[in-house]
Amino acid sequence: HRKSAGRLISTVLGFAAVVFLFGCSNAPSGNVYKSSEALKPQQVRFAQLVAAQAVSIDTASDSNVGTIAGGAIGGIAGSRFGSGRGADALLGGVIGATVGALAGSATEKMAGKSNAWELTLKFEDSGELLSIVQAGDDAFVVGQKVRVLIQNGRYRVSP
Repeated sequence: HRKSAGRLISTVLGFAAVVFLFGCSNAPSGNVYKSSEALKPQQVRFAQLVAAQAVSIDTASDSNVGTIAGGAIGGIAGSRFGSGRGADALLGGVIGATVGALAGSATEKMAGKSNAWELTLKFEDSGELLSIVQAGDDAFVVGQKVRVLIQNGRYRVSP
């Protein structure tokens, strides 16, 4: 039973690592461009940074892929308990599916967060105030002069 339990744990942890690595997505940031955005004009406005607050962007989807896949893998691995037949296999499968589903769901949620900034800007040309949330680890300082790049309704703040 101990060997089977060890295999179950290894399988679930392996699955969690795969979901985490492939589930990570890049949220839009001030210094990452898609290839479709390159070589296209952008409007440039200058502003002063009035406030900056570190926030998180939840990029996880509601697909439940982690939960479903974790449950399936855990159920299969858990059904190998005992001789792989009868009540032990059934109980192992149910427990494995439950643990796998919980681990898959938690991993998917954890992988779907990225660091971001909520930036409040005051435009130099109009005095207009605007708040923009963008992912990234750029260093922003209140009072700093920044460039606001606008392309197809998307705003990026660049130090």
